[in-house]
Amino acid sequence: MKRNGILTPISYGEANAVLFDSIPFLKKRKGGPDRFLDIGICIIRILESLRQKKSFPLEEAAIIGDHAAYIEKQAKDGVVRLAGGPPGAGAGEPNWTS
Repeated sequence: MKRNGILTPISYGEANAVLFDSIPFLKKRKGGPDRFLDIGICIIRILESLRQKKSFPLEEAAIIGDHAAYIEKQAKDGVVRLAGGPPGAGAGEPNWTS
C-alpha cells in the first residue's frame, strides 16, 4: 500500500473478463488445463497489471505461475526448503529460495 496507494477492488465482472480472456491460451498449454494453476495465473496477471499500471502479458504471468508451481512441488518433495521453512530444520543447512 505504501508504494501503490489504496486501490479500488476489482469487480467480479472484471475478474471474469481476465479469466475468459485467458481461456484460449490456457487450453493450449502443455499438459492441458489445470484449474487451480490457471486461476493463479489470472491472479498473477491482475496483480502485476495493477502493480505496473499497464496490461501484463498472459505469457509472462504463465511463466511466473509455472515457476511458483515447480518450486512448490520441489519443496513438497523435500528437494528444496523455502525461506522460513519448517521449524527445527538443521542449522547450517542451505535455505533454498528461487
